[in-house]
Amino acid sequence: MGALNLTVQVLNISPKASREDLLTFFSYCGTVAEIQLQRDKDKSQLAFVTFRQPYALQTALLLNDVPIIDRQVRILPLDNMKNIPINSCTSDSMNSKRDREGSLPAADVVQALASKSHEALSSAKEQVSATGRILTKQANSAISAAEQSVGNIRSAVMNNNYFSKGALWLSDVLDKASKSMAELANVEDRDMTSGKQK
Repeated sequence: MGALNLTVQVLNISPKASREDLLTFFSYCGTVAEIQLQRDKDKSQLAFVTFRQPYALQTALLLNDVPIIDRQVRILPLDNMKNIPINSCTSDSMNSKRDREGSLPAADVVQALASKSHEALSSAKEQVSATGRILTKQANSAISAAEQSVGNIRSAVMNNNYFSKGALWLSDVLDKASKSMAELANVEDRDMTSGKQK
């Protein structure tokens, strides 16, 4: 079995972004093992970010389309890379915030993670709810069919002439047997009481 690939490719990185900016950004996801930053031909950068934990990779994928400095980045698993266009997006508010604070806006990263997580949770709830409705319908249908089958069997048995005659015969046999047992018990009681009196 091959080693687990914990690397994402990050596209459309601003030329203003440094390796340290990326390290700060992705450190919110988990432990970063390595970052390889490369210049792209259209005046942007791309990076390969390798994590140490699988959950860090999954968290990083949730940050797709989140801005780093002045561009929204594309974050994709390394094995899904095939001719993906790089779109440039500027954000004046991100530039001014970076100029004021001198670092990446951590609150924006956390907010983006929370938003993506909420979307994923809502989608999962909808899928579970839909599956639950389908299973409830199937269970109700099965219960209804079973009740109908039992009713049909009961009706067929009760309306069956042979069953009725057999039931009456069995009832008569049981009645005679219980009377015989009662008489036998009375005889034994009499014998026992008469034996005690002697």
